[in-house]
Amino acid sequence: RAIESLVASAGRAIDTLQAHAAGTRALETEARARLDRLPAPADDDAPGLVKQRASLRVVTRMLKSRLRDTLSALTNTRAVVDRGLVAHHRYTTSDTETGRNDADAEVRAAQLVFDEIYQDAMDDGLFATLPKLPNFISDDGNQRPPTVPDLCVSEPPVSSHSLDDLWTNLDELSGVFTGSEESKKRLVSSRAALADVIAFLKKAERDVDVSAALAAEIKQLACSAGNVSDIGKDTESDPETTKQDKHSQYTPENFAYGTTSLRAWLAVVASCPALLGVLKELARDVASKSEKETPRDECNSNLSRLENLPRSAVFGSSIGWLVFYLSLGQRVRCVGYELLKGRVAIAESAAAAIGKNGSQETFSNLFAFGVKDATSANLTDVKLVVLTSQCWDQSLKTQIAEHLQKNLPTNALVVDYCDFLSRYQTAFASVGRVAAPTSWNEKQNFFVFQKKEEQVLGSGLLSCVD
Repeated sequence: RAIESLVASAGRAIDTLQAHAAGTRALETEARARLDRLPAPADDDAPGLVKQRASLRVVTRMLKSRLRDTLSALTNTRAVVDRGLVAHHRYTTSDTETGRNDADAEVRAAQLVFDEIYQDAMDDGLFATLPKLPNFISDDGNQRPPTVPDLCVSEPPVSSHSLDDLWTNLDELSGVFTGSEESKKRLVSSRAALADVIAFLKKAERDVDVSAALAAEIKQLACSAGNVSDIGKDTESDPETTKQDKHSQYTPENFAYGTTSLRAWLAVVASCPALLGVLKELARDVASKSEKETPRDECNSNLSRLENLPRSAVFGSSIGWLVFYLSLGQRVRCVGYELLKGRVAIAESAAAAIGKNGSQETFSNLFAFGVKDATSANLTDVKLVVLTSQCWDQSLKTQIAEHLQKNLPTNALVVDYCDFLSRYQTAFASVGRVAAPTSWNEKQNFFVFQKKEEQVLGSGLLSCVD
């Protein structure tokens, strides 16, 4: 099918462009850092220093330009794929031959647009190997690499360990196998179920029809209000604004899709003692209680039940990856909040498939998903929140930060893909930063914050530090 050809070819281009964008950004940052470490220009500068400064300036400008062009090509490629997917969704749902023909023509037109974008990127050298930074040239004319201070970032060697090794390491650190034999059996069983869930989700990722339906939902959700001027509207004080209107104020970029592998997540957890401690506490609470499983067709009541128990939560849970890692992999209760019904449906389908693969349990007492806005999520008894905020609008990040600032219990942890909460220093303390690979960045930073004791300032509110 035409859509499958578009998704496959554009998908490869997107992966390459993402990798080059990350590499270019890192290289530009390093070039700027080297330039900043050089002394200020002076009339008596040595020739080697003059040459070094000039070379770094040229490379920095070149990298900045290449990064801008790469990001532009990446944005345009994603847009044309979304256009093709939405057209394909119309093709699969159209009741008329004319409608299907028009949709098919639009898919083929999207392919032609992508071909042009790809050729332009090739002509501009965006797929070429990244340049190397010039070595430092000393006064004696010899070249040597500059001394670069080590960053205070943990970078666990994820790729050098097998998944079994990562589990073993994590279990030793958390002491998970010090419990009863029954608890150990349940842990082994839930991790076997997790493997089945991961296989299900990977298959769903490759389903073009599923991707097309999600693209159509994103377009509808992002455009349903009809007016760009509504973005930023005070929905709390305007009784005419419905919940759907509030959701529609989020731009399509908020719904960008990316994945964090189980291997990467386990490496992050194992590298952060504070995170290990909270998960250990939550796992002990689950093990200490004999909870009946909730039938899968009663998922709404299960969500309400879990929201009244000690748990973790994922804001922007997508198709459920992180929720399943936490609940099935580490046996802690977890609730996922996601605006896209299609993504929640995939997560629920993955959960429903657990019992069909021979498992004696469905583990429904451990997780639940809600199609709801995380800015109003219940935070009572939440010990850990994971924010998938990499592509969120600044306004959404602010709403989430204020919600956590006001309602998250003291000492609870927040794991975020950006350091936005560092602006709220009176409310959150940084307790860790770990770099691990994701689908969009080989060295994605995971920032870990802890909620401080509430401090009431003069205004009665905790402040944001710009």
